[in-house]
Amino acid sequence: FIKGENGSMVSKFLIFRLFTLITGFAFLSGANSNIKLSLENKFDKNIQFNNSKSTLDNISNDKDYIIENIKDCSKNVVTKVCEFLDKAHGISPKVLSYAIHAHDIAKERNEVSSDKITIIDYSKPSTENRLWVLNLKSKEVEIITKVAHGSGSGGKVKASKFSNISNSHASSIGVAKTKDVYFGKHGKSLRLEGLETGLNDRMLARSVVIHGAKYVQKNGHVGRSWGCPAVSNDMVEPLVEEIKEGSLVFLYYPDKNWLNSSEYL
Repeated sequence: FIKGENGSMVSKFLIFRLFTLITGFAFLSGANSNIKLSLENKFDKNIQFNNSKSTLDNISNDKDYIIENIKDCSKNVVTKVCEFLDKAHGISPKVLSYAIHAHDIAKERNEVSSDKITIIDYSKPSTENRLWVLNLKSKEVEIITKVAHGSGSGGKVKASKFSNISNSHASSIGVAKTKDVYFGKHGKSLRLEGLETGLNDRMLARSVVIHGAKYVQKNGHVGRSWGCPAVSNDMVEPLVEEIKEGSLVFLYYPDKNWLNSSEYL
């Protein structure tokens, strides 16, 4: 070190810089090793999205930041999220990452056979588009549309309650898959099977299906089904044909118990 008054200032500065470098390295090392933090916490702590501005359009130029901060997803999941950033307009990046992660797990378990994901975000109002169909193979968004929630889930615009109980007329959340097509009182319909025990595994028994409904086409106040994710009559045909027989359906709502306990998240 240089002696004298100025020398003392220089040495203190160097010591301070050395200390900050050491502590910074220790912090980063600890952050990288802590891969068991939940994805929910990672997004909440590292990506502070404004709820009113958290569309993909607003963050499409910040892909590197998202990649850097999704620590406990595989590289494959992060890549897939970024592939849809500029395409799935209106979807939350957090919901998108959950759905892709759930799809990968279900695919590993041979529970789904398709590379398509249907995402329904019940945290959004029914006046907005809140159903997306993604094709992970072609990297295209096939469908974006409005979808109903059950009358037992709350008001006609916002859903807030969900159930696995028969005659509740409430929507179900969680990871599900599409089954067979049939023709019932609503015309062409698609059965759904819930994959999460105790959360949505009674969807088949409750006849929670995708079907057409004229009230979805008429207006956005569509919390009127008996728990079914109904779509407009002109949308049901292309939607059913797109996702039938073994594709993943991700029914989202920010329920803390589900997010913290699901084997798919």
